[in-house]
Amino acid sequence: MGEKVAHTLTRRSFMKMAAATASIAALSTGITVDALAETAAPATAGDGNVERIRSVCRACGKMECGVWVTVQDGKVIRVEGDQSAFTSRGNCCTKSQSSIQACYHPDRLRYPMKRTRPKGEDPGWERVSWDEAMQIAADKFHEVADKYTGTGIFTMNGTSRMWAMGGYATLAIITGAANNHVASCICKGPRFLTTSTTDQYGSNWMTSVTEPRVYVEWGGNIEYSNYDDSCRNVVNATQKAETFIIIDPRMTGVGKEADYWLNVRPGTDAAIALAWAKIIAETPGLMDELYMKRWTNAPFLVVEDMEPSGGWMVDNSGAHDMKTRLLKQSDIDPNGSYQKFFVVDANKVAAGATGNDALSFFDAEISQWDGEAITTDEAMNRGQVVMEGTPFEGWLVEPSQFTSGIDPTLVTEIDVTLADGTVHKARTVWSYYMDMLANKTPEWASEVTGVDAGKIRDACLAWATRPEGQPYGNGGIHISLAMDQNGNNYQTIRAIMMLSHMTGNMDTPTGNRGPTHAYINDECWLPYFILGGTFDASPEAGSKFDANAMKVGGDDWPMTKWYGQWSEPHSIWRAVIDQDPYPIVAGANDSGSFMNQGSSMMAWEAMNKLDFWMEANLWHHPTADCADILVPVYHWLEMEFPRISQGPHCGLAMNVPCVEAPGDCRDDPMFMKAFANAYGFPWSIDPNVPDPDTHESCMQMYRLAQEHSIAQNGERMPFESWEEWQEDFQKNGWVSAAKVYPKEMGTYRRWETGYMAIKPGVGRAEGVENFDIPGCDKTRRFGYVTPTTKYELWPTVLERYGLGNKAMDENSAHYRPFMDWMIPEYYEPLESPVNDPELAKEYPLICTTGRRIPVYFHSEHRQLPWCRENWPVPRMEINPADAEELGLEQGDWAWIETKYGKIRECVDIYYGIDKGVVNLEHAWWFPELSAPNHGEKLCNCNNLLNPDNVDPIMGSPCMRGFAVKVYKATPENSPFGNPVPCDDDGTEIIHDSSDPRLKEWLPDYSLNRSDY
Repeated sequence: MGEKVAHTLTRRSFMKMAAATASIAALSTGITVDALAETAAPATAGDGNVERIRSVCRACGKMECGVWVTVQDGKVIRVEGDQSAFTSRGNCCTKSQSSIQACYHPDRLRYPMKRTRPKGEDPGWERVSWDEAMQIAADKFHEVADKYTGTGIFTMNGTSRMWAMGGYATLAIITGAANNHVASCICKGPRFLTTSTTDQYGSNWMTSVTEPRVYVEWGGNIEYSNYDDSCRNVVNATQKAETFIIIDPRMTGVGKEADYWLNVRPGTDAAIALAWAKIIAETPGLMDELYMKRWTNAPFLVVEDMEPSGGWMVDNSGAHDMKTRLLKQSDIDPNGSYQKFFVVDANKVAAGATGNDALSFFDAEISQWDGEAITTDEAMNRGQVVMEGTPFEGWLVEPSQFTSGIDPTLVTEIDVTLADGTVHKARTVWSYYMDMLANKTPEWASEVTGVDAGKIRDACLAWATRPEGQPYGNGGIHISLAMDQNGNNYQTIRAIMMLSHMTGNMDTPTGNRGPTHAYINDECWLPYFILGGTFDASPEAGSKFDANAMKVGGDDWPMTKWYGQWSEPHSIWRAVIDQDPYPIVAGANDSGSFMNQGSSMMAWEAMNKLDFWMEANLWHHPTADCADILVPVYHWLEMEFPRISQGPHCGLAMNVPCVEAPGDCRDDPMFMKAFANAYGFPWSIDPNVPDPDTHESCMQMYRLAQEHSIAQNGERMPFESWEEWQEDFQKNGWVSAAKVYPKEMGTYRRWETGYMAIKPGVGRAEGVENFDIPGCDKTRRFGYVTPTTKYELWPTVLERYGLGNKAMDENSAHYRPFMDWMIPEYYEPLESPVNDPELAKEYPLICTTGRRIPVYFHSEHRQLPWCRENWPVPRMEINPADAEELGLEQGDWAWIETKYGKIRECVDIYYGIDKGVVNLEHAWWFPELSAPNHGEKLCNCNNLLNPDNVDPIMGSPCMRGFAVKVYKATPENSPFGNPVPCDDDGTEIIHDSSDPRLKEWLPDYSLNRSDY
């Protein structure tokens, strides 16, 4: 049997003990503690005007921690947590504290610049006006579009600053760019794409803030930095959970508090998920059988040898022309509906029916089982209040029952007669799933992953076994970034998400709920007139798949066309370098980086071959110094913008400008508006606001949100205008979306009410305009926004569009038979010692990457002196036994090498990682080194990657689980005879906290220092 991790008195156990004595301690100390939001900022002698401004931090991605910013004489002097922010509970991290150094950094970009030297050299920046910069860019993009159309252009996007989303939409809308190199390809996008094909866009997001009874953290280091959640929420969840489980190749910081650590071999997580599914399915009382029958397509029938058929169906991407082997009424009756899906009815079988006579149907058009008439009103009157007195208080709908005598069978096979008179075998989707799970025992998973079988079993039972009378599961699964990057993303993510569906952990108070939905949205970065756009899912509007027909890599990874958000990154670089399948010659970037996905060696070559590159950023860095036009933008301390919790935590807040931006910076929306104006693209078609600034866009956004709220739920939002909300936010702080939108966010199990059906997109609350379902509120539909309205264990979108050349070409290294893709099966990582033993002989270690560093967020903050002083260099974690064999000691520099490249990182000997595995830090570059590359080639782990090792469904590069060899860096094998990485002229990187160069980066409050 497996055993829990043994602990002495840890912080978690101490917190549990302390809770029991807290009231006594409070009485005995006599100390009064005021809420941070209610205390005035202390004044010091000689202070001038001091103002305290409530805002939202964006020092790392989109974590959205509430903060108070203290401004003295127009300068920020302090950033501290805001206790009104129930999503971060008065906490903010080290990166938040360092924001002052970023805002007033002497090397911050302040003026538009144009390149004066050839690509691949120091750009020789020359200051120009905004008008000149934008006109140069507009003229060049027009030239490219005239010659190549939109295929000649791609856009790029990363994270941070704000919703700096030009590369996702606005820049592409203006230029007509056909391709997008965006961070979501390897960062939460795979989870979103996967869940979009099965249930709801982003349903993987979990409410850890509500502190589940059993907390499962899968593949993450969230306590340090992650926009999937606030660091403090995760720490609280781990401390207060009765059982804490981590599934990760390395022991994380909070993982030391875990009861179970399942230290999987990198890239093999799906094996654990499938073993858990088998345990849950076979252990009485663990699986929510009613949900699996009623709200999933598990009981639907598959006719393998039937020609796929169907028609126009709404989905999470918009809509498409569905073709599926799932048995429908139209397959049996030429006059029947293609939206009526058949199941074998156990009650009819018990009465002696066989063949077609044993069938009943579910009608996806009206999202009702035959003979039923469920209603939103009835569901909203059937249930109980949960999480009472918290920001997450809501109505937990009691599960509905079958009322028309239907009892779908989950495991069965039946002969059916089709409309042409032919007889075929039909099997339930669940039967295929059970067949696949037949050998997926904990012992099998142990052999695959290296985790003890007993521990796999015991951890699963601890999570899936709920106390008697508990109305929902013990907690969802916190799926983190690693699952987006393991080369088998699609199958792994859906295998894990299936567990929450099986156990009553979907859309429950501590479960996987998806995004916070609000009519208030943060799309002020879009052209003004698009803010009020509608979602047209009609056949006349066409499908996103067809609209994205020209995406590079679309034949190999057709899901990139269906999803539409990114193009497979190496396909972009091949189109730039080799002009295959067509030339890409220009691009525009709004906060992105070529360093963060796929092979950065290939990317660097391509970036320097582009005819033209425009970038908006705060800093010079390797991507920015490839630009021809480089423009400066705002820091988060200077932004005005709405904030909606990305996760399901219900927080509604706003970025409030605390200080003026330096020089001639503009915020991202105004940068994009300036470009649109120069390009001749209309930013506004509202004659009353012909030239909106960001504040006016926020006002318009709020007005439209009010209109939507009234139209769709009959209620006004709590504030009449953007200005009124701003005023209230400063006075009272964050608002809970669960209170503002009781149906959209204040209800649990929303598939029962119709409020799981939303307009596609993260954070949207609007329904689908053409839905008018009997018994359901207008624009809503019971179930999910999938073609069948069910959670789709058999994903009809994947069946219709998703299996391209990489998945189905028998000559591809990723090939699997069709049926293996339709059910979430396991397959070995491409570069594992099991899959490629010959490769493992030369490259014997398994490498994973991407651990979180407390002072950094991906490639950011390398030039902030406080951050760099705390963590000067990238570190490679290695097991002590491996280090000893390789002659490595703590602090040595080591070479890490693959068939594709080699880098150096500093040795960090760590018992919390298995022998045979190393863990690298990612996205390292060195601002202290010369342009244009700034030393990116020295230590960035993306230089090691195999361009062909990508997920075969969605094209996301594999950065977790590839083959490397490691050896000591010595004077003899290092450039300049120096194991420390150096610039091309021999200049060492900053590798010691005492380096005097750090002082050159101290804040410059004068705001007058030149950039050069």
